[in-house]
This record gives sequence, structure tokens and C-alpha cells, in this order.
Amino acid sequence: MKSCKSRNDTAVQGTNDSSIVSKCSMAHHGYFNDDYLKHFAGKCGRRAPLIHRGYYIRAMAIDHSLEQFITLTPGKKQIISLGAGFDSTYFRLQSLDKMDNLDFIEVDFPSVMNRKLALINQSNSLKDLISPVDMETVKLTLEAHDLSGAIILNTEQYKMLGVDLSNLRLLQDVFMACNIDTSIPTLFLSECAITYMPLNNSDKLIQFAAEHFQNSVFVCYEQISPDDAFGKVMTQHFINVGSPLKAIHQYPQKESQVKRFTDRGWDKCTATDMNEFYYNILDMDETERMKNLEIFDEFEEFHLKCYHYVVVCAYKGTCCQREVIKFDRTSEILKSNPQDSVSLIMLSDLEKSNTISDMQRFGHSCTEDDELNVIVTGGFGVHNNGHTRLTGVTLYNVKRNETVQAEIINSDILGARMFHTAAKLDDKIVIFGGRKSPAKPLNDLIELSKLERVVKNDPSSSLVLSCSAIDVTGDAPNPRWRHTAVTWQQGDHTKLVVYGGCDKNQTMGDCWVYHSNSQHWEILAPCGDSPGPRHSHTASMWTGNHGNYMVVAGGLDQNLQPQNSVHTLNMETYQWCELPIRGELFHRYSHTAHILEDMLILVGGVNLNSPPGVAVVNLSTRLSQEFSLTNQSPKIHFMLHNHQSLLLSNGDVLIMGGGGNCFSFGTYFNPCLAKIEMEYVISKSC
Repeated sequence: MKSCKSRNDTAVQGTNDSSIVSKCSMAHHGYFNDDYLKHFAGKCGRRAPLIHRGYYIRAMAIDHSLEQFITLTPGKKQIISLGAGFDSTYFRLQSLDKMDNLDFIEVDFPSVMNRKLALINQSNSLKDLISPVDMETVKLTLEAHDLSGAIILNTEQYKMLGVDLSNLRLLQDVFMACNIDTSIPTLFLSECAITYMPLNNSDKLIQFAAEHFQNSVFVCYEQISPDDAFGKVMTQHFINVGSPLKAIHQYPQKESQVKRFTDRGWDKCTATDMNEFYYNILDMDETERMKNLEIFDEFEEFHLKCYHYVVVCAYKGTCCQREVIKFDRTSEILKSNPQDSVSLIMLSDLEKSNTISDMQRFGHSCTEDDELNVIVTGGFGVHNNGHTRLTGVTLYNVKRNETVQAEIINSDILGARMFHTAAKLDDKIVIFGGRKSPAKPLNDLIELSKLERVVKNDPSSSLVLSCSAIDVTGDAPNPRWRHTAVTWQQGDHTKLVVYGGCDKNQTMGDCWVYHSNSQHWEILAPCGDSPGPRHSHTASMWTGNHGNYMVVAGGLDQNLQPQNSVHTLNMETYQWCELPIRGELFHRYSHTAHILEDMLILVGGVNLNSPPGVAVVNLSTRLSQEFSLTNQSPKIHFMLHNHQSLLLSNGDVLIMGGGGNCFSFGTYFNPCLAKIEMEYVISKSC
């Protein structure tokens, strides 16, 4: 029977097998040039674009570190890869003629190194990149030190060592047996490796490296921020697969990671998360090349993943003096740490089973009908114990706290779609655009008309809705999703105003008006200071002192940068204006918005840091204040993106749905509805 440690070691080794397949798929699809990963991955299965982008940013950050170390360090040097697994870096560097004056040492469990050596021996292209082994020297080394199980391969430039990194005495003996020079510049590399070790052991390993290698740099890529919703899903995933993250709770942020190394003998330390690396260090031409490789529509999860992974660089001796690896070509990414907070109240104790399952979705749309039902359409969610794009229409009754499935006539016209808009237009619900898959954007205009109830005078009975495509005139907007649509009543004439959005190739900044009386589309010529191309923003109608306005807030621009601007469109003159906001207003997208009198309320969203909470912008005074969200039910993870929200009659905000595909950690749906009591927020903002 396996011991607990043995089972844990096996699970950790399993993370290597999964990781190498993802890396191989990423390289195969053109993200990163590495022809050698395929020899270690076995059958290279295709991963999703989100996985490709996540592993791409990881590969680029590690490659940036190696390239700087090799370029900026003169003379003899070495790289020691801790927990190397099936990494192919040695072979890639050798093929690129970058191994001059460089030794490469890999350390991992003996079983992993032996499996890796067997794969190397099966490939001539790998064996050709390794110096011939002097078998007599190897034999003498093993006999002299009785290390036959630890020295897997010992060539002049490439060594494979089978050592449990918790056994520092054995590690030191093996280093001595292989004549590893502790005085030359050394790069220690831990790529999602030492975080799986018991905390005390990984701390000792960090200190061991500092004490024995006086001129060195330690590059550590691993997870941080375990306490927000994404972080909780991430940490639970590693628990579920049997390889829990051992360091993340003791060192949860960049600052504590830095202190970890400086407390253990390193002269200096820096830390950079992957959003900072992506936006501040990667070349823009390179990011444009990457973005064009595959159609992509998981922006929130990419930014969240990048925020939760960090490269820590600790320096010692001459490596510190030269600072041989730099991640500081930057403008600082704005932080989001408001001083005040408001409670996020879970309604799980009030939920009925059908309401929970019906509202577990994201990328959906909600609007109210005349009877104060919330009409929920589309999105990606739970259906028949599986996950899929959703069809049909769900009605949620706020007072009764229950859902009813509507009966749809001509439901195939509506179909399954995500990131569309739904708005009340006269006595009908009008749905515009959205997408099926990211390769299939839509620009149809559909109306839902309510017919009589199946059982009269019974509000819990099914509703019958007629679905029909509107036969429009004029040039319609291009197919798109992640746009906004609001309605505006001008006399007896109702208009639908559509702004922005994206398709598989571009971010849009055009504005369209649909005239319901003539069923005609009209594009507005840019006039004034418009928001420009953006998607995943919000749009709301506001009646101010000087007229009626559409208020556009936040969103992602064409460079996929989150925005914090607020623009208004005068609905009489169609003149755009950017409001000069004072106070705190964080960058965000994938949020929701409401207007209460002159207050613009922004709920949730994603930026490049910890997810924002609630912002309140006084549209008259231009003063903004941010509030963090305190979860009153900490056992429930709640993601405030890809959600919908409703401003209740008492001023509170009801949040429905939300979540996303959390990188390789699984798809997560908010398990219940939630509420934000806004009285305190509004009083503080007045």
C-alpha cells in the first residue's frame, strides 16, 4: 500500500504529464517555437484556445528569463531546473546554438527522470543533441559515491538527476559527484514545481540555493491570490487532483513571495504577474501575432489566470549586481484596493432547486417585462447534467423567487446564443446579435411577444412566447457579440441604440439606431469624443439636467486593455462627450451597470488586478468612489463577471448568474443568486 507521501508524489508527477500535453498543443498551434515537446507528450491532443494562451504566456515569461540570463551573463554559467519533468528547454536551446559556455542540469523524482531518459533514447533527434556519454567515467562516479539511483544521465553539458528535492543532503551529494561548480553564475528554475513540496521543505530548498550558490538567480513561476473566487476554484482543483498547492496560503501575494526569498538569504527579489508581463514587457507586434492565431472569446479567464500566476526573480552575488533578469520595462498597472467595502449577500438559503439550476449560466441576457418578471435568454450553462449553450427562455419572478420555463413558438429562430442583448421595446422583448460559437457571430433582430398564459390567473404557470425575426430595412449592423443595446423613448417613437461589440476579427466602435416605427437601421456618424472601439462595456439611459443620454462605461478596447472611462451620447444631438471623472474609478469590463437618479452604479467586472467590486459615479458632479465587496458567505465562491444584475425597487442590486471557464481548472457557475444592499453605498457617495 502506498504511503500518503508516495500518493502525493505520484499526483505531482501527474501534473507534469498534463502540462506537457498542453505545452505541446500550444506549440503545435504556432504560439511558441519548440519542436521538441512532441517527443515527450506522446499523443498531442488539442487544447482549447484559453489553455494555449495561458501556456503561451508562461512559455514567454520563462524564455524571457532564460534569454536574459544567457545574454547578460559572461563566461561559464549553468541552469539548474528544479522539478524539470518532461521540459524540453535543453534541447530547444541546444538546437538554437545557445548552449555555449552553458551547462543544463535537471532534477526531478527518479521515476520521472528515468521515464524521460527512455523517451530520449527513442528519438534520434533528441539523442543527437546530447554529447556522447563517457560510460567509464559514469561508472566510476556511481561506484565512488553509491549514487546509482540518482544520477540518471551525466554528460558534459546535460545532466539528469533523480532526486527528491526534499532530500537536500542527497541533492548536495549528487551535485558534488557531478562536479557542479557552485561558484559560477547559476539560474535556478522552478516552473510550477516547488509549490507542490511541503512548505518547510521548499523554504529550506530556497535557502539551500542561496547558501551554496553565491552568484545565482532563482526564477520561480507559480500561483498566487488564493482567496478570491478564481483563486478558490484554482486551489480546489489542485486539491481534487491530489497535488495541493503548499505555498500559496503562506505566500499569497507578490509582496509575500518577495519577502519569502529575501528572508532566506537572497540579496534582492522582484515579482511580476503575467498581466504585467503581457502588457508591459512583451512586444506589441508579438502579442498581435499571437492574438491572430485562433478565434478567442475567454478574455475574462485569461486576465484572471494571468493575475493569479507570478514570476519571482531572486538575485545573489554577481547576478544581483548585474540584475541579469529584468521585468521592469513598465508603466505600472493600476491597483484596485478601495478603502471602503459593502457586503455581497448570498441568497442560497432562499433558493429553490429549479431556480438554482435555471440561473447557473453566464454570457446570458436579462430584461424585465411589464409584470416585473426577469426574462432570461441564452448564455452558457447547466442543462441535463451537462454544460452547453442554452436555448429557450426562463422567467424569474423576483417576489416569488422562482423560475418558470416559457413555451416558445418558433424557438428555432432564437436558437442557442451567448453575449447577445435583450431589451424591452414597446410591448415586446427585442434580442439582437450574440454568437453561437466564436466563429459564428449573429446580427439578427428577434422579437418575443407574450401570448396568454396556459393557465389564466396563475402566475406560476408556463408562459407562451411567440418568437419571430424582424424584417428590417436599411443596412444592418455587422454580426457581433459583447455589444450593448438600450432603448430610448422619443414621444411615441421607440429606438434601440446599439454600441460596439466584437466579432472574430475585430473590436467595433460603431453606433447604430433601430427605429421601431419604421423597422429601419441607421448608423450614426461619429460626432464628438466617442469611446472608440470596445466590447464588454455597459450602456445605460440617463435623464440629466440638460437632456437624455446613453452612458457608456468601461470595456475592453481594440488592444484588449480594460478601460475606466465614462462617455455620454446626447440622444437629441447624437453628440459624444467623455466625462472628466474625479476620485477612484477602476478599469473594468464584463461588469453590469444601473442608474439610480444621477448615480451610475457599476457592479463587478474584471481588470488586470484583483477583481473590482462596486463603483458609484455621480454623473452630475463627476465624483466617483469604489467599494470592495465583502463576501458574507465565504464558503461560496462568487464570480462577478459574465453575470447579469437587476436594480430592485428598494435600490438594492440583485445578481443573477455569472462565472466562466477557469483556465484548466474547470467551468464554474455561481451556485446561487446574490444581493448588494446599496443604501450604505449611495449614502457614502452622495
